[in-house]
Amino acid sequence: MRIFVARDQSKADRLKILFDDIEENHHEAGLLLGYPRTAVEAFLTPDMLEMNDEPISTEDVSVENMRLLGHRLSVDNWRDEVKYLEKSGEYLKTISPTIYGSLIEPEV
Repeated sequence: MRIFVARDQSKADRLKILFDDIEENHHEAGLLLGYPRTAVEAFLTPDMLEMNDEPISTEDVSVENMRLLGHRLSVDNWRDEVKYLEKSGEYLKTISPTIYGSLIEPEV
């Protein structure tokens, strides 16, 4: 089952259409999901940071909030591409500690 959540119905409908053929729609879907433009442009190119090179935290983002990362990063701009995670994580923690806790749980 897939659930599409957006600020309005038209965006949710567009996400559904894009995910019906995601292989051809990575770029538009990434932008619509709010991923940083530089990360979207680097996705599936040599400019994409390898997963084993992704940081576990930064001076701006805690280890826990870094686990909320849901997109790939670019080689040149990853430091800026992760900054929103700290603010988003802290906000999510205030509105749903249970969901936040389940998302930041370390992989076993």
